[in-house]
Amino acid sequence: MNIENASEKYLKPLLAIIDGEHNKKTFEKYISGLMLENKNFSTLEIKGKTEEKELSQLYYFLEQTINWRKFSYIQAKAVLADDNPKDFYLLLDATPIKQKYAENRITKTSFVNISELKNVPNNEIVGLYLSNGAKYIPLEFKLWASAKVTEPEDYKKKTNQFIELFQYYGMNGIPVKRAFFDNGFASMFNLNWLMDNSYTFITRLKSNKIVYIDGERHILSELDLNEGQSVICELKGMHKDVKILRFCHQNEEYYIATNELEITDADLKQGYLDRWGVEVFHREAKQQLGLEKMLVTEFQKTVNRKKIPALLTC
Repeated sequence: MNIENASEKYLKPLLAIIDGEHNKKTFEKYISGLMLENKNFSTLEIKGKTEEKELSQLYYFLEQTINWRKFSYIQAKAVLADDNPKDFYLLLDATPIKQKYAENRITKTSFVNISELKNVPNNEIVGLYLSNGAKYIPLEFKLWASAKVTEPEDYKKKTNQFIELFQYYGMNGIPVKRAFFDNGFASMFNLNWLMDNSYTFITRLKSNKIVYIDGERHILSELDLNEGQSVICELKGMHKDVKILRFCHQNEEYYIATNELEITDADLKQGYLDRWGVEVFHREAKQQLGLEKMLVTEFQKTVNRKKIPALLTC
C-alpha cells in the first residue's frame, strides 16, 4: 500500500472526526502502523524497540467513542458519486474472530471467563458492506456474542442483528436496495421484511425448505431440479413468489432464491457468486491488518479495532 495515497484518502478524513490535537496525533501514529501492515503492530503494544514510549500506549485510544457511521456513509456517498450506483449491491455476512484469551469472550457489558463453560462459540462480526465487486465499503457492524456469555436482555440472534443493520442503513440516504447474503440470514421474517421495504435479494436456501407450486406442497430437494434449472414458486412463510435456481459449484449443491422474478438464471448464479468477494475482504482484513488478532478486552475497543482495518481495506 502506498502510504502517501492511503494517508490522503483515509487518514485525513478520519482525523477530521477525532476530537483533540493529542488524540489526532496519537491516532495518526496508530493508523499509520496499520497502513504499513507492520507484522509486529499490536493493539496492546508495539513490540520491539521504539523511540517513543507513547506508542506502547496507543491501544488506550481505542476506548474513544468515534462516530464510525458518519465516516462510513460519507465515504460511501463519495464513492457512489464517482461510480454508477446501479453497479453496487449490499453484502451481509458474519465472520468469526479468534481472541487472544481463549478462556474469555467479549460481550457488550463485560469480559466473560468461559473456563468452566463448554463449547462457547467465538465472537463474530456481522457486517453490512456496499460493493460493486471491486470496492468493498463497510457500512455497519455488529459484534455477536453467544447467549452462553451474554446477559439475556442484551442477547440478539444474528438474524435479528440483520434487521437492525438494514434499519440503520435505511436512515442514511444510500439508494442501493439490492442485497446478497447466505442462508444463515435467510429467515422468512428477514426476507419478508426486505420485500416490505422495497429491497430485492439473492440468498442461498437450505435444501429442506418447503415450497408450493400451483398450491401443491414440495420439499425443495425433492423437486429434482436439474443443474442450472430454476422454478418460480411460493416459499412457505412468504407472501410473494420467488425464483429458485439449483446449481453446483466446487462439488457443492446450491439452491439460490431471489424476488427478482425476471432475472436470468445466469445473472442469478453470478449474483450469488459475487457474494464470495466479501470472504476475500474478511481474509485480507484478518491476515494483513490483524482483524483476527483481537488483543482487546472491552467492547468499545473491539468496535474501534474492527472498524479501522475494515475502512483501510475498502
